[in-house]
Amino acid sequence: LKKYVSKTLSCAKVGHSQQWYHAVEKQCGYCTPCIIRRSAIKKAEFDNYDSKYFCDIVSNPPSPKKKSGRDLRAFKIGIERFNSDKEKVFFSLLSAGSLPGSEKDLQNYLDVYKRGMKEVEEFIK
Repeated sequence: LKKYVSKTLSCAKVGHSQQWYHAVEKQCGYCTPCIIRRSAIKKAEFDNYDSKYFCDIVSNPPSPKKKSGRDLRAFKIGIERFNSDKEKVFFSLLSAGSLPGSEKDLQNYLDVYKRGMKEVEEFIK
């Protein structure tokens, strides 16, 4: 993964690079896939690869008043809700729709969600 991460793309804003001042960036850095990607890469401890982001939401967060900051705001709200009532998270997961598998599989889905939220929380702090 470390060898090829610089060749991958997860950005939801593909094609927007022509509108950016520095069109060399492959990824916007502020959409949900970019935030999840950077969180996972930081957790894997190889955040120094050569793929660049247009916006570094950690060192230069987008303005809360701008559209580009909405995904970061949504994560912050989600993390706050998650941390305030972890029991409710399980019920929210179930209410989102049916998931295949047994009750044990549902617990595994919940564990993945919890780890993911923790990764994003650690990244944006």
